[in-house]
Amino acid sequence: MDRDGIDFHRPTTHSAPSVEVEVRSLRNHLLPRSSQRPATPARQPVQTVNLQSILKGAREAIIDFEGSAYRLRITRNHRLILTK
Repeated sequence: MDRDGIDFHRPTTHSAPSVEVEVRSLRNHLLPRSSQRPATPARQPVQTVNLQSILKGAREAIIDFEGSAYRLRITRNHRLILTK
């Protein structure tokens, strides 16, 4: 039995929909607000960019993302590696 008096080991006599509601309510009660998923906004179409238009003939580029520098490079085996 937990601190709220709920016995998780005892079989419940509730129908499936009410058990689902209880689990959801318990999850919302136990999880901190930051770990609860916000509503998903509508997705924007993914933009396709030609890598050569970014690199302009070079084998690597530095990408600035939120104040951090990331190095994107093409290996000899023609694979991409992104490192911080």
